Amino acid sequence: MDEERWFGIWQRDSMSALSPFQMAWRGGGRADRLAWVFLSGYQAAIRAALPALPASGWAGILVTEKDDPVSLRKNGTSLSGTKTWVAAARHVEHLVVKAGRGEGACYLLVDATREGVSIAPGDRPHFLPELSQGVARFSKVRIDSTDVVSDLSDYGAYEALYVTLACIGFCCARLGSECSEAAALEACSDPAAPDALHALIAADNALSAFAAQMDEALTGGDLSRWQRDRRLVSMFSAAIRARTSTQ
Repeated sequence: MDEERWFGIWQRDSMSALSPFQMAWRGGGRADRLAWVFLSGYQAAIRAALPALPASGWAGILVTEKDDPVSLRKNGTSLSGTKTWVAAARHVEHLVVKAGRGEGACYLLVDATREGVSIAPGDRPHFLPELSQGVARFSKVRIDSTDVVSDLSDYGAYEALYVTLACIGFCCARLGSECSEAAALEACSDPAAPDALHALIAADNALSAFAAQMDEALTGGDLSRWQRDRRLVSMFSAAIRARTSTQ
């Protein structure tokens, strides 16, 4: 399944209007490859962190930059610079853009069609290659106070939780397994909650077990894609372990 078809399914079934839990769980369960598993968890995490986002379309958090950092100019009314990683670059509609660095940084919600915004998909990557990934350039984009969004300090925890949940949903759909762990995760929408770390650890442990079963159960093209992109599982497992080790 390519990105165009996955986007069509997402829009047809109003997936962006679901709760973050259901978005990750259903998206992971319906995906046929890890690119769409990641994207389902990613969308869920963004909407958990920013519940006021428009209830349709895909969003992206734009942080990565190199030689042309994004900054506010003209007393905060103009945005210029380049972000070097945009997920779902061919279809993303809502851009959550980090402007500035350090204590003076802020996040802005900018529509991808706003004047002065351009997104260029890059070459096909080796990791999650079906997911279009590109570069966003901002040239004197008009900004006002209504574009400023809340602090995203909890976003990393949301991303770890919901991408892991989407991965569990994917494995369960492929293996035909009953996944009772998901019921506990539904109540864990706040990474600061007392039981949040327990839920993250439970999710990570469950996914590790399912991933080992996937290694044995998949065949043909499904196995090849799984092996190619399996480090998605280890990436977020490492993020969870790092988070729990600091508590």
